[in-house]
Amino acid sequence: NPAYNLRQKDKNHYELTFSVPGYSQDELEISVHNHQITISGKASDEKNESEDEKEGVKWLHQGISKNGFSVNFSLEHRITIQQATLDKGLLTLQFIYEIP
Repeated sequence: NPAYNLRQKDKNHYELTFSVPGYSQDELEISVHNHQITISGKASDEKNESEDEKEGVKWLHQGISKNGFSVNFSLEHRITIQQATLDKGLLTLQFIYEIP
């Protein structure tokens, strides 16, 4: 699971930030269904080993891996997601907690 921070900016505004280095916007999905938010990441298919061999590429060490993930949070009915941004490997969700 990716590391995350949750901070309260003021009485109604919150920010949830996930560390997702190496993921592009099209590899991340955010969905909300029945007061449940799901953030998932799936690495796009990169070149396989046979393509590397055809191009003469030889891996000496391959220690960076990009595994898929899925994180779920329950949301109270008063929470509204305002915006999601991806910048420098950080996915940030801005949301509002509506106080009646």
